[in-house]
Amino acid sequence: MTWLPFELELALRYLRPKRTSVSFITLISVLGVLLGVAVLIVVISVMTGFHQELQRKLFGFQSHLTVRRVAGTITEPAEIAQAVAALPSVLAVSPVIVGKALVEPGVKRTEVPMDGLVLIGVDTNSFLKVNPVPESVVHGRFYLGANKVGDPLVVAGVSLTEAGSLGVRTGDTLNIYTPGELKAMRDARKTGDDIGILSSQFEVGGVFDVGFKDFNGFLICSLAAAQELFAMPGQASAIFVRLDDPHKAAEVAAAVEAKLGPEYMVITWMQNNKELLGAVAVEKNVIQFLLFFIVLVAAFGVASSLIIFGVQKTRDIGLLKALGANNRQVGVVFLAQSMVVGVVGVGLGTGLGVLLVAYRNDVLEILRTRFGYQLFPKEIYHFSELPAALVTSDLLIICGGSLFISLMAGLLPALTAARLKPVQALHHD
Repeated sequence: MTWLPFELELALRYLRPKRTSVSFITLISVLGVLLGVAVLIVVISVMTGFHQELQRKLFGFQSHLTVRRVAGTITEPAEIAQAVAALPSVLAVSPVIVGKALVEPGVKRTEVPMDGLVLIGVDTNSFLKVNPVPESVVHGRFYLGANKVGDPLVVAGVSLTEAGSLGVRTGDTLNIYTPGELKAMRDARKTGDDIGILSSQFEVGGVFDVGFKDFNGFLICSLAAAQELFAMPGQASAIFVRLDDPHKAAEVAAAVEAKLGPEYMVITWMQNNKELLGAVAVEKNVIQFLLFFIVLVAAFGVASSLIIFGVQKTRDIGLLKALGANNRQVGVVFLAQSMVVGVVGVGLGTGLGVLLVAYRNDVLEILRTRFGYQLFPKEIYHFSELPAALVTSDLLIICGGSLFISLMAGLLPALTAARLKPVQALHHD
């Protein structure tokens, strides 16, 4: 290997496997860097995949933008929707009514006789363009009638079915009481009138599952039916907006507010889920920071092996200096050793990490079938498979940071060896 600089050639010669304690410690150092990098890649990839999957599930129900009136309801939803639809980056708009209602199943299969639920009235002609819920129906079908007043059909979230709170099935009847009706009944009793208000009956035409528990407990009916239920003729409580790029939400929201004026406000999907998405992002950064300590511990192994090596090779260092090697060249020999250990460890660790990410679900299946250990229960995380995503920037940070730590581990031994005096080194026992 005469084509190599003599410092690197000497470093590689010293790193050749030998039956010494230094070689064993060097091997342990390589394994430490390897495992540290592999664990970092696997965990950060899973966290990134979890974050992306969470965003996808959020898009499974929430719109990219929600336009509301600051005070009151939107009295002219068609005009507002048309104005928003004319803006760049807006793919589709749909007026909706979102309100709470007291729901009682016609056939009681659970201990819960009735429950307060969120009822969403949607325009069946445009809702599919802004929301994929109609494509998430697992039982029955997404049919709400012809957008006419009195269409007695709803689609229920899977959390309200037999395994959920209300125990409803497709074809069952739901009795729905709105807050306005209950308030009218209460006011009538205060004045001494003995009146009763009949509930509105709706048939469950389908059941949807968007893969996120918080959104699977809603009821969806036609916009016209919701307008009648909540006494909002020709009105809407919000406009759902779908964009060509969800990450343009803040920019388009500002344009919508500027066009509609101060009477309207726009809420982005990021604002709706600020705490949840922020918590996941912070968690990823904290885990990445903590896991770098694994590589840092491995770096101490690199440093200790080089320190021991420096003690054992003190006479060799003295001989090199006596033959004309300067301090820089002697230091480079030690730094080259730490860099080689880092490159080998990071290279093998990257390969192992990418391999584990690719076969992560097979590994989880082995843990579940062979050892009965389920690392990510579906009931808790709502994922049929463990999500993961390899991002180039994350790989560059992990590999670059690990190589830098490995190189810094050899800095102190290199400086110590470079400062040795030739006479003292040659007389070292």
